[in-house]
Amino acid sequence: MLVIFDLDGVLVHTAHIHTDALHKAVTTVIPNHTMLSHTLVQMNASDGIRTRDKLAILKQQYSISKSELEQIDLLKEELTYSELLNLSCNPLYMKGFKELKSAGYTTAIASNTRRKYVDAILSGLGLFHYVDHSIAGDEVVNGKPDPECFIQVMKRSKHSPSETTVVEDSDAGIAAANASGAHRVVRIYPRKLITYEQIFQLAHKREHTFNE
Repeated sequence: MLVIFDLDGVLVHTAHIHTDALHKAVTTVIPNHTMLSHTLVQMNASDGIRTRDKLAILKQQYSISKSELEQIDLLKEELTYSELLNLSCNPLYMKGFKELKSAGYTTAIASNTRRKYVDAILSGLGLFHYVDHSIAGDEVVNGKPDPECFIQVMKRSKHSPSETTVVEDSDAGIAAANASGAHRVVRIYPRKLITYEQIFQLAHKREHTFNE
């Protein structure tokens, strides 16, 4: 059996880091552009959308040059990574993932965020060595709500959709999980992270109350 976790909103809260970094990068490279800034704020309110997809929208709407996009992307990456390095280890999550692996589960991460960030987050949380497979947003063509990331994890781990549980929180993530055909899709209540008890319940196939 396979359990695939999203990262942000499920195991850690980093959305504010990404949105703040992107906003700072955009307004630094292209200052005093009121409409662009307003559009960015609206996009940042959407759950589960990759930075590259947000930048593609901004490029189309405001004719941002390739050079400006590259500067924004680089600055956003630097700002985000420096913040992610400050994440602290979560012993309860380590215990929960040990429970899953002891119960015979394969564990995986499928995230819209970049590989550099995925590795930094997993290392910071102390989970790097407890995750069997991971797919990052820069390793797929289409980000969530497209199911590509989940399908790729299933292929890599050699599990069928009928053997797969996905744990997600965002609308885009839930749509992607459902489209992947995963047998079970568990939604974490917005603005709450999964708990050790809920991971334990997953491992031992017990009834759970994830949405309370």
